[in-house]
Amino acid sequence: MHHLALPQWVLLLKRDEHGNAVCHKAQFVVKGFEQIFGQDYVDTTSPTARMESVRLLLNIATAKDWDIQQVDVKTAFLYGLLPPDEAQYLEQPESFTEPGKEDWVWCLQHGLYGMKQSGCIWNKTMHKAMLGWGFKCLHTDPCVYYRVSLLGVVLSAVHIDDFLIVSSMSDASCAFKEELKSLWTISDLGEARFCIGIAISHNHVDRTISISQMALIDCVVQQFSQADADPISTPMDPSVARSLTRPSPSAPPLSATDTYELAHLPYHSLVGLLMYLAVGT
Repeated sequence: MHHLALPQWVLLLKRDEHGNAVCHKAQFVVKGFEQIFGQDYVDTTSPTARMESVRLLLNIATAKDWDIQQVDVKTAFLYGLLPPDEAQYLEQPESFTEPGKEDWVWCLQHGLYGMKQSGCIWNKTMHKAMLGWGFKCLHTDPCVYYRVSLLGVVLSAVHIDDFLIVSSMSDASCAFKEELKSLWTISDLGEARFCIGIAISHNHVDRTISISQMALIDCVVQQFSQADADPISTPMDPSVARSLTRPSPSAPPLSATDTYELAHLPYHSLVGLLMYLAVGT
């Protein structure tokens, strides 16, 4: 069992449905890429609610005029307890070293951001708590939980640490929030307006709801320098043959500058963002 190298602080901006920065976040992230499969961790899978499930819950709430609330669990990964066979050791962070024991390392008991298994152990911790509160999960989507009690019906779609709560009575959702508070520190965001990157606009009078990802679309356009691009129905000629080194077999070789830019283009990130937009809204 080796120890993880000195972790780093990662600074992030949390944005609202309009893309405006609303919160500065700092995460203490360990170098999980140094972990060894089978030695430091085994399971990494952390399921999230399907987008179809999220839209279905919003549809149910709109049709029945139910309450739609949103809760975020703060520093969720820190609540997961590491199993005994996955003990992890960590170099002491700067400014937090123990005097006289500067060359010692920490033995971690909880998950940290950056560790391979953090999402998995948090999901198991959350799932155990939900079952203890009388919730059941759907067979078709294990991240959608439901509970029927005297206070009413509660449905919740869970995306890592974000809870989209749909309830037949406001008292039922309030009771669920109190249960969440009893174990974890949460942010009660009230009526859902911006959940997992999706803006939600709920009209109770007309019983309609609309969802959009304009903030994410604007972010993608800016990140990939497409703000000045002209929209077109078919942005690529389907008859042109493509290769890894040239736009087409008859075209001249790419310049060194173009080759460098293509090599450093975050292509996987772009495809992931486009797929999230496609399945989301």
